Amino acid sequence: MNFDLSMPAQLTSALGPDLLLMGGAMILLLWSGWRPESDAHQRSVGILSIVLCILTMVAVGYYAYRATRQATVPSRSITFAGQPTRSS
Repeated sequence: MNFDLSMPAQLTSALGPDLLLMGGAMILLLWSGWRPESDAHQRSVGILSIVLCILTMVAVGYYAYRATRQATVPSRSITFAGQPTRSS
């Protein structure tokens, strides 16, 4: 997966796993402070934190899989006339 980081949409896409982790952590922080403190609430916040970390690892793995898959697939360049060219 090649990103052109000078384009805002692709920069945001490249930050996907980081944004997932930070956004989820902010939501968990708000949720943990919103409810009264109890053992069950602490346990649920801890479990959701683990789930958030696992989701982030899955997102990073997906990006890594796409990057290695794209690197192994031969690319064909297309000229302006629409005819494929051979890449050597």
